[in-house]
Amino acid sequence: MSAFTDAKSASPRLKQAAIGVVIGFDNLGHAVALAALVFAGEMIAGATIGMIIFLVAAILGTLSLNTRRSFAAPMFSNVQNVPIAVLIPVIFLIHTMDLNDSEKILNVLLLLGLTAIMTGIAMIAISAFDLGRMIRLMPFAVTTGYLAASGTLLIRSSFYVVCEGQNCSLLTIFSNAGSTGLIPVLTIFFAMLLWCAARLSKHFGTVSCVALSIALFYLVLFVLDVDATEARSAGLLPENLSAARDVPDFAASFSALKFDIILENWPIVTAAILLGIFGAMLNVAGAEIAVGRDVDTRQETFRAGAVNLLTGCFGSSVSYVSPGNTAIASMIGAKGRYAPFAACIVMGGGALFANEIYTSVPRFVSAGLLMFLGISIVNKWLLSEWRRQRFSDWLLSFAIVAVALTLKMPTAIVLGIVTASLIFAVNYGRLSVIRNSANLGRVRSTVDRGPLQTDFLDQHGHEIAVVSLQGFLFFGSVMQLSAHIRNLLKQTQPVNTVVLDFRGVSRIDGAAIVALHKLELLASERFAQVILCELNPHVLQEIERRSVLEGSRTFKVYDTCDIALETLEDDLLRRLPLAASEETAKSALIEMTGSQDIAERFLTIMDRELVPEGTLLLKEGEKSGDVFIIDQGSLSVYIKGKDGKDIRVLKQKSGAIVGEIASYSGKGRTANVVADSQTVVYRFAENRIRGVQESEPVLAAIWHKGMASALAKKLQRTNQILGDQTL
Repeated sequence: MSAFTDAKSASPRLKQAAIGVVIGFDNLGHAVALAALVFAGEMIAGATIGMIIFLVAAILGTLSLNTRRSFAAPMFSNVQNVPIAVLIPVIFLIHTMDLNDSEKILNVLLLLGLTAIMTGIAMIAISAFDLGRMIRLMPFAVTTGYLAASGTLLIRSSFYVVCEGQNCSLLTIFSNAGSTGLIPVLTIFFAMLLWCAARLSKHFGTVSCVALSIALFYLVLFVLDVDATEARSAGLLPENLSAARDVPDFAASFSALKFDIILENWPIVTAAILLGIFGAMLNVAGAEIAVGRDVDTRQETFRAGAVNLLTGCFGSSVSYVSPGNTAIASMIGAKGRYAPFAACIVMGGGALFANEIYTSVPRFVSAGLLMFLGISIVNKWLLSEWRRQRFSDWLLSFAIVAVALTLKMPTAIVLGIVTASLIFAVNYGRLSVIRNSANLGRVRSTVDRGPLQTDFLDQHGHEIAVVSLQGFLFFGSVMQLSAHIRNLLKQTQPVNTVVLDFRGVSRIDGAAIVALHKLELLASERFAQVILCELNPHVLQEIERRSVLEGSRTFKVYDTCDIALETLEDDLLRRLPLAASEETAKSALIEMTGSQDIAERFLTIMDRELVPEGTLLLKEGEKSGDVFIIDQGSLSVYIKGKDGKDIRVLKQKSGAIVGEIASYSGKGRTANVVADSQTVVYRFAENRIRGVQESEPVLAAIWHKGMASALAKKLQRTNQILGDQTL
């Protein structure tokens, strides 16, 4: 029974180990293909070293993913195709230099290593300063174009392996005779075979096809009685490194390091770094979907950066998480750490026997695998996006691919960045910079006035427009604002003042300042004024630096929009006759009841009180049904902020009604009311109101009707404000 239990518990571990072996062999083939690409032709002596370095980088990356405390699911890392595909022109340049083989190999390792180190530094910086969000602003069409372009470069690079490091064309390849001319045919056929195998089985198709093809190749050699030496002579197998060449003498070659190659080709190196970063970001997202777990992008970027800093020191190219291997492992049931550890053991064994493995893999298999990887990348990021993207976006991706093939990758990178900037500017310019547009009839200051003044402001509020802005103001968005203000100035009832609320504006650029000057000219032609309020320090500093306000008769600036609106309201009210402009408790009651006699009757019932400056008239929380009407002076309403400090939310002037809400709700006061100056009020005490209801019900009904009307107007104005804010 014990033996059966042990066997049963060992079974899942064996399954996990088997999954890891599959992934390990996949990475092994990947390393062979990349080594054949990078160290083709005369640099073949470095292929074994390159293969070992790539496998070690994959092992370190995979271990770093699966040994951390935040382990969620098995994930795998390997050296990526994209940066190497971009660097191929520089590698070919090194191949053609007047250097011995060891010096060429060392310079290629220098190129790959420095690219990985710089990519690692960039990744760590992106993680430390949380710059990933900026990179994610790159339009998807541009990013997919970059990745698809790297796939086409990988396809072209597969022929570089066929030509043994020579930069040959397709015409040159197929014009060769004999067995050498057979290799490109076998390469294309094998790539097609891999494509079909991957379609038949996403899990094991590629690995199985590679293994069976190699076995079939040696079976054919056996049937035809062709030994390995003859196959190498025919170019079907790589040279036997131990027999054909001496071990590269790196110790004597360090003096031949050509740092100037990297400096002279910095656009290509920069392109490789950028694509490495973009690829890492997208691969993290892909791995996240594959394992069905949230992955901390910032933490993963830092991890990948640290690994690249380390592996770049011994000449590895850029490596990061592989969503393909991770997805395959997840789909066939990988759980825990056994699978990644088994994969590392397989890759470690491959590194120990790198020479034997590399020289045993037919050249058309290595080249065909590269071609298949390139085709897969192009299919994933370009061809399959045909129906998913808008045609204009897909066309942009295609244009980037075409430019990369004809004018090289750095030019394609520039095209993508310029296009991304234009797309961002156009799309951002289409976003409405205007959050809300209303007039003084709907938006008021926090001053509560008497009914006569309130009605006058309602009638003339159309003369003052209040425009709330949002976002980042640049030339395109300010032109949108100018068009809106032009319409306001030309409408049937034109405005003479425009209040621009900058509360929601984060920044403003130089081009927007120029547009503001144009706005000033537009307003001055119509004899209108523009008021700027709620400017944050950055916006105000930029406006003052460009001298927008200097000598301007059109622009005015206020610290808060509430002060600006109160000032404009006071200016409007100066047009009232003197008698109407000075409201009292009596005038408010006449407006509310429609009768002077009834107003005077109410005043005789109420108590006239003198409230000294600073006196707390109403206290938050107290229960009282008393209602007040201001006869002279003003009161301010305060609530407590989160920090415990008082915040003024309302200022009430003569003619305003105070405390009516608590009178009808029966609940405690919701705020403190303090006298701004010596103020005269009329108090309608709660017991007096009840007395009127009992003795003079008609008079009480008039009072309640007036209160209901006043409350309805306040509610209507509040609803208008809330409605405007939600637009």
